[in-house]
Amino acid sequence: MRISEALKRRGRSISPAGVRCVWQRHELTWMKLRLKALEAKVAQDGILLTEAQIAALEKAKADRKPTASSRANARAIAGRKTPFMSAP
Repeated sequence: MRISEALKRRGRSISPAGVRCVWQRHELTWMKLRLKALEAKVAQDGILLTEAQIAALEKAKADRKPTASSRANARAIAGRKTPFMSAP
């Protein structure tokens, strides 16, 4: 919806479903994939990014870094036995 409305303000008329179809066609349905494609475009073409794009890329990089507590939680979950794992 937000992309469709932003494009309408710029004089482009496309429905939210149309935006989604374009993203699907280019395998960009998830924000993570769109940010990865944006990073590749910057590296390839050297384009300038808006402040919002830079903020989104920085936020995505911060979200990717695992914290100590998330690693500890992953180890605790991996070591936990479920009823299906225990021997009869």
